[in-house]
Amino acid sequence: PVQVRDNALSLRDDMPKSDVNKEYYSQNMERAVADGDPSQPYGALAKAQSSSDLLMKLARTTPYYKRNRPHICSFWVKGECKRGEECPYRHEKPTDPDDPLADQNIRDRYYGVNDPVADKLLRRAAAMPKL
Repeated sequence: PVQVRDNALSLRDDMPKSDVNKEYYSQNMERAVADGDPSQPYGALAKAQSSSDLLMKLARTTPYYKRNRPHICSFWVKGECKRGEECPYRHEKPTDPDDPLADQNIRDRYYGVNDPVADKLLRRAAAMPKL
């Protein structure tokens, strides 16, 4: 997630949120790219040349096959699914609604603020033993 990356690389995004300021910012960045060497990285990522140990520890080394599973059948949850075995959706109970991962805002995930997934990863990284 964006919040984990920014935390690990000690980056702070200065991208404005309003439309007018975004346009002005992008014009200035395009001008800076045009004036500079296009083969070199620029911006915040150019400052963070070394790979972070935290990111290397948290990187997934095996495929996550659960993401390809079908969605949960909403009719089955209500007890009204008439398809039975032919239903293309999963027939299992949804996760606990009190779980903080169940309440996610796409805008917060995109901007990397108040991200419960990132908080979970950062807590896991803090609990990992140091080398």
